[in-house]
Amino acid sequence: MSDRGIAACDVCDAVFAVQLDAHGRSRFARPASITLEEERPLATSSAPIEPGGYRAASAPRRGMLRLTRRWLTPVATSLLGFAVLWNAVLVFWYAIVFGVGAAWMFLVFPLPFVAVGVSMTYWILVSLVNRTTLTVEGDTLSVRHGPLPWPGTQDVEVGRITQLFVRRRWHERDRNRRTYTLAAEIDGDAIDLVRGLSNRDEALYLEHVIEDHLAIVDDSSSDTTR
Repeated sequence: MSDRGIAACDVCDAVFAVQLDAHGRSRFARPASITLEEERPLATSSAPIEPGGYRAASAPRRGMLRLTRRWLTPVATSLLGFAVLWNAVLVFWYAIVFGVGAAWMFLVFPLPFVAVGVSMTYWILVSLVNRTTLTVEGDTLSVRHGPLPWPGTQDVEVGRITQLFVRRRWHERDRNRRTYTLAAEIDGDAIDLVRGLSNRDEALYLEHVIEDHLAIVDDSSSDTTR
């Protein structure tokens, strides 16, 4: 996107105009998959009064920010029937094996298929019910996934964050598939906060809302979304 509010489509390279915010960034409408809760602090200051009637300087009060993103995607719902069929075949197989008292090799042979079935079923379940919650409260940015367990839970001190940015990842097995990662620059190192976002607008919306809440000036040169 140029500084004149002109952008190109990430897929077809079509050129179009966009609306810019006060920082010169394109404004992103809140995606339907994300909910936003924000509590602004009261304007009154509780800093102690020094001799002479002046109030002592105090750290800025940010209030609370909570962004919740649901994982539900058409891919997960479309695979649900396939997973049911896959596991039903395995159950039928083992019912026959145990029923006729077949040799041990017939128990061991399907184990790789069992592993695939369990992994696929769990991935579908977390995609259907899980949510990612990013919360800025006090001096901490927390990332949580649930209700089903999933890696990626972490807490970051907001005072150490110098920049948020989005980077794109191409998948080795499928070069036509790409996902986006919301990352943070902390003490000079890039740390992934949320991975596997299939929608670029979701990632950019999360970035911009959190940066605005933390009063971080955006550096678009860090983004690698194109």
